[in-house]
Amino acid sequence: MILRYGAAIAGGIALALHVASLGDWMLDDAFVFFRYAQNWVQGLGPVFNAGERVEGYTSFLWLILLAAATRFGCDPVLASQILGTACAAATLLLLAGARRTWPQSTASTSQRAVLFLGTCGAFTAWPASGMEVGLAALLTTFATLHTVRLWNHPTGHGLVGLGILAALLAATRPEALLLAAILLFSLWCRFPRRAWVAVAVFATLFVPYFAWRWTYYGWPLPNTFYAKVGGTAEEWRRGVAYTLRFLRLAAPLVAAIAIALGRRRAEFAPRGLLLAVVAAQLGFAIAVGGDLMPAFRFIAPVVPLLALLAADAIGSLASGRTLAITTAGIAAWGLAGMRFDPDVHGRIQADRVVRAGTIAGTWMRANLPADAVLATNTAGSVPYYSGLRCVDMLGLTDAHIAHRRTPDQGRGWVGHEKFDGAYVLSRRPNYVQLGSALGSEQPVFPSDHDLWRQPGFQTAYELRTYELELAHGTVAVHLYRRRDTSGP
Repeated sequence: MILRYGAAIAGGIALALHVASLGDWMLDDAFVFFRYAQNWVQGLGPVFNAGERVEGYTSFLWLILLAAATRFGCDPVLASQILGTACAAATLLLLAGARRTWPQSTASTSQRAVLFLGTCGAFTAWPASGMEVGLAALLTTFATLHTVRLWNHPTGHGLVGLGILAALLAATRPEALLLAAILLFSLWCRFPRRAWVAVAVFATLFVPYFAWRWTYYGWPLPNTFYAKVGGTAEEWRRGVAYTLRFLRLAAPLVAAIAIALGRRRAEFAPRGLLLAVVAAQLGFAIAVGGDLMPAFRFIAPVVPLLALLAADAIGSLASGRTLAITTAGIAAWGLAGMRFDPDVHGRIQADRVVRAGTIAGTWMRANLPADAVLATNTAGSVPYYSGLRCVDMLGLTDAHIAHRRTPDQGRGWVGHEKFDGAYVLSRRPNYVQLGSALGSEQPVFPSDHDLWRQPGFQTAYELRTYELELAHGTVAVHLYRRRDTSGP
């Protein structure tokens, strides 16, 4: 059995080892989900601050899962890691059984696909990150492969299932609505008299959800979209650079697919559907200007489809010993990327925001007044652990800042380009945290500099530095406290 399924087993082991090697790394943005889930369970609704309806998260389905886990007594941090790992494992299993999609392919195609996926850092970095990426990858893969199966066997139950999958997918990430539309449209083109079943089921589930979202939050897209995207030429160029860096990481997969397509034009379908889904996701990544997070979050959901396409491609290009060497070479490239690619390994190793935010937020909960208002650039771990009402100076969870237009959109860090110091001062925060999770004595981000320039900031606020004695040494937390605030 080990010899027969050796490639798939190796892919699973590579995934597990990479997750283990990341240790306690999580993304700070995951704690935005945790705060929303916690507030929802406590009866405040799916909000960041009590009484403020702002959609500062990107995945409603992920939020529902985390809120449900929290409701039943599970720590949302742990729940996110369990769910993320389960989604990654389920995606590997989907690829392991994907040979049914193309009957002409051998069983080894799906085994190679698992190996390629398990050795791609753009997928393996996400299971324990706390984010919705694993769920998005699972639903994208499941819905796409299910659509291909329906091309050959359009059963009633299958059509209903596709409608449900498409609705779940569209509730997982904003751009996933485009992917769901591609899948439904492809089925409509093949079976116009039967595809209406899937479309009707999708509409029945998705339209009420979308109407509720728009009514509840007041905007058709998540607040994070408005905070990060401005539609400028600079953003498009940044998005192209982001996508090219991903293509470097996945170069052997892309090369194999391109060569095979050039030789098998008559066998384009159903590979064309997978390519259309991949192309749509890449187009989205370019249009929004890429992402600041490591490991290509905006492209990761379609990495399983790339792995399957590449596995199918090299099976048609090589055989015997050449096929084995090529497979090993692609896997080795992926493993090297996990360790040396700066967008995967380097960015993750340098990310210490959650660790710092946990320290600062925990200290704030114990020492600052419970009714204090904190203005911060760290929208995740600091608000979650402090429990304070927070003004997000970057606008991810603040509608006013998110909808401001800035002249230099696309030239700075994604998600760190919008600001409004005058507005932040008008909220009269008791404490202001410049820089990142531990605070800074001097302005760091554009939001800090704009606040620093506001008349009255430096006269109304004074710097306070708190030395925290921890097991591994002393840590300093820097806060600017409003002078009329009673407290430390």
